[in-house]
Amino acid sequence: MPAFVEEVVKFVLLWKLSINISNKKDIIIGSLLLGLGFSSAEILLNIFRINQLHPGFLGLTTIHTITSLLAGYFLWDYHKKKQTALLLILFANIFIHILYNEFITL
Repeated sequence: MPAFVEEVVKFVLLWKLSINISNKKDIIIGSLLLGLGFSSAEILLNIFRINQLHPGFLGLTTIHTITSLLAGYFLWDYHKKKQTALLLILFANIFIHILYNEFITL
């Protein structure tokens, strides 16, 4: 369930970002920064929970960055061509995140 909430929130934030920006580079950079921000927040929450650094934190950064970049690219493509299936990329990101959560646990 947390993966669903995280990915929907990222998607909505990226959607709002992509409406106001037409430059692909700016959308991709915004997506990258959003993914890094989400991973930083989750890492800080985990550090407070387990009170130590963990090698799995690198995976958190990777999964949030990848899913944000995928969503940002497809949102840019959608606004440009109106051809991309937005729900498909949202569900793909949720699926990738759930797989990560199931196989890599902290």
